[in-house]
Amino acid sequence: MASGADKKDSAGQRWRFPRGTAALPAPLMGEIQCARILEATCVAIAEEGGYANTTVTDILDRAGMSNKTFYEHFDNKDACVVAAFRVYGDRLAAELASAWPDPAPWPERVRATLAALLAFGEQAPSPLRFLLLDAQTAGSVLRVEQLRATERLAEALREGRAADERAVDLPPHTEEMLLAALAWRVGRALLDAEPLEPLEPELVEFTLVPYLGAAAARRFARP
Repeated sequence: MASGADKKDSAGQRWRFPRGTAALPAPLMGEIQCARILEATCVAIAEEGGYANTTVTDILDRAGMSNKTFYEHFDNKDACVVAAFRVYGDRLAAELASAWPDPAPWPERVRATLAALLAFGEQAPSPLRFLLLDAQTAGSVLRVEQLRATERLAEALREGRAADERAVDLPPHTEEMLLAALAWRVGRALLDAEPLEPLEPELVEFTLVPYLGAAAARRFARP
């Protein structure tokens, strides 16, 4: 857990708004404040060791904002955490959807989508870690949101059942289990500060094995 001094040195200054009378327009200022609070939420939950250990004060330490500003945007910590999951989840979903080239062959679509996931993580590691790992610590606060997100992604993977006759009889929750394993592997890399891009062949092969078989999946992922 970070000390108060560490928080201010590592995050507080980073988030501080410039002072003075030449303020930004109120709507734009509100958008910026909200965005910074949401990103600070991801950072705080990671650094404080989970949702239960994180307070509104911890979030504001990272955002460099006051209690008053926080409560202008969110009723409480739960509302803030749900908003963070929705905002970053929707942003990631949009990135993945745009990378799902139709009517490209399904394995190519999987590869493009996983590449987009890793690119998102390179650009926004704290939000992706929050979505894949730290959101799990919020329990019932995010359970419905997580289930919806998982089902949306699983539906796209289920198209792979038509890729090979051997995939027709896969267990019903294969896609959900694949997604959980992918989240763990990428989340582990984020925890260890590994570069994400080199993971692509491994993730592609792992995802395709149940649908194409081990040999075909390896040939495709590692040509």
